[in-house]
Amino acid sequence: MLSDQQGRVRALYIGILLIGVLSESAAQGTANKRPRWEPRKRWPPDASCAGPKAKTRGHPGVRLQLIVTYLDDQRHLPIVKFKRAA
Repeated sequence: MLSDQQGRVRALYIGILLIGVLSESAAQGTANKRPRWEPRKRWPPDASCAGPKAKTRGHPGVRLQLIVTYLDDQRHLPIVKFKRAA
């Protein structure tokens, strides 16, 4: 059974995730219709993939950096982001 503090942290974490997802979806349409980065250099732009089809952001072969942070330094509450690498 969760302690009261663990329950509050979990509720806060879920709330942060939902707010981020909902605000991005509302601002730019549904998330899977937004242009995406394509890390595979030789991936053809007209290749069939899961629908709905999304355009590629820039050119294929982009290098990405995976950034993982933690909510309040709690290792069981990760926040994962991708950023274009320099």
